[in-house]
Formats: sequence, C-alpha cells, structure tokens
Amino acid sequence: MDKSINEHMVPDRVRELFSRLSPEEWIEVSRKNSETKFAIVEKAAKLVKRFSYKLKKAAEENTSRVEYCKNREMQERGCYEPDPLYDIIVSNYRRGRPVKKKPDKAPYYAYHFDENGDLILIEGIGLICGHQNTIELLFRFGNYRVGFLYVENSDAAEPYIDVTVEAKSCEGSNYIISRYSVVRSKKTGSYCVNKFSESVLIAMENGLPVKRIELAELWDWDPDILKILELSDTDYNVRSREITVYYDENGLPFKCSNGKGDFFQPGKIKSPNLSGMF
Repeated sequence: MDKSINEHMVPDRVRELFSRLSPEEWIEVSRKNSETKFAIVEKAAKLVKRFSYKLKKAAEENTSRVEYCKNREMQERGCYEPDPLYDIIVSNYRRGRPVKKKPDKAPYYAYHFDENGDLILIEGIGLICGHQNTIELLFRFGNYRVGFLYVENSDAAEPYIDVTVEAKSCEGSNYIISRYSVVRSKKTGSYCVNKFSESVLIAMENGLPVKRIELAELWDWDPDILKILELSDTDYNVRSREITVYYDENGLPFKCSNGKGDFFQPGKIKSPNLSGMF
C-alpha cells in the first residue's frame, strides 16, 4: 500500500479501482469477471478500512441532513435497502419508513445525506441484522455506488468489511446489487473475499422493476462449506432464482411468477420502493 496516500485521496482511489470494469462488465456474470471483481473489492476494502475513522469524520462534516429508521424486518440498509422488489416477493415484509426525529432507543438506523442528496454514511445503532453498532461509508461515482460496512470498535479475531456494490447499465435497463464479505486474517494481515458473494440483478422497464434475478456466485474454497453444499472447488454460479413482476394499468403489482412459470401473489405493498436505489 502506498504510504503517501491520505484520507482525501481515498474516494479517487476507490473510483480508479472500480473503473477497471464498466458497469456492464460488472453486471455480467463470468468467472473471469469475478476474479477481477474480487481483486478490486479486496483492495478497496483494505484502503477504506485503513482510513475508516477519518472517512467517517469527513462524512459527518459533509452531512447536510440526517434521517432515521426504526428497526423492523429490515435488510442491510433498512428503509434505504436498494433492492426494490424484495418487499414485493416477500409477503408482509416491512422495511420501515424514514423519519426526521431521532428514535428514543435502539435499534435504529441514522442516514447521512450530503448537500447533493447522496447517501454518504449509514450508522446502525444497536443490534441490527446480527451486527452491533455498524458504520457504512458510501461512495458514488458515475454508474457505481459502493458501500463499506464494518462493526465499530470491533474486537473480533478476524475483522471483516461487508462491501455492497451497486452498478447500473448506461441505458438504465439493468441494476445490479452485489455483496461481498472481506475478512482480514489476524495472522497474516492480508484481506480476502470470504466464502461467497451474491448478486441480485434488477431488470427495469418503463421506470419500473420488472424482473429480479438472484445469482448466487458460490465460488468458495472453504472445504466445510463445499461439503455442506455438495459442491467441488470448480463449481460456479450454480444457484439462481428468477422472479418476474406484473403490473396493472396503474403501475401497481398484481402478480408474480418464478422461473418455472408458477404464479404467486405479491406482498401487501402499493408499489415498488425505489428510494434505496441511486
């Protein structure tokens, strides 16, 4: 790692790393692309973690407004979860709604926005999604938004960073959400993508999300995990699930189908929530 770098250079360095692949290439699922993706994610995670304290402080200083959300049946980012179809395909799921008043007690999320309205910092206060007091730093550039989530003041033997990469195609027809868990070994100090990553591809049509393709990129060399999944170390992209959403003339979802052609009723919501997408 270049010793001369400082926290002010981190956003540009992160941008440089992700510019090695176009959004279309990131959306494409292939073994070669995943090798490049893993390398980019590992380097970016190591860089951000190194300056995490100063980057958080800078985000707080650049905050123009703060919103909050009480913990409910929430995903990683609560009411600003980027997946717009999760609410629809999971019946009675409620992501919560943003409020301006800080909740009286934990758990809750605090969302920091800059003067351009971009989400730049998310604080998870209390126990949320199995994690205690999390920080997520977000960087947006071009057709990418990348979030780096870690547990604040963690004493874990192997500190981890969860990286969420969002990319949208130039014409806006596809939006992908990829999640990686990056672990630093206490023995060697090196970082690596741990276990597997899962990508969700959202296909857009006329401004509405019409298809959700869940691609489990099970590329995992952990012998115990491979044994449980009955996979070899050469298996790749062996799990996928496709959901198609149908809308009525008012733009409201009225039915869904899976990849096998079976239909089911959408969750009890009025319309897809696009607020978490950038």
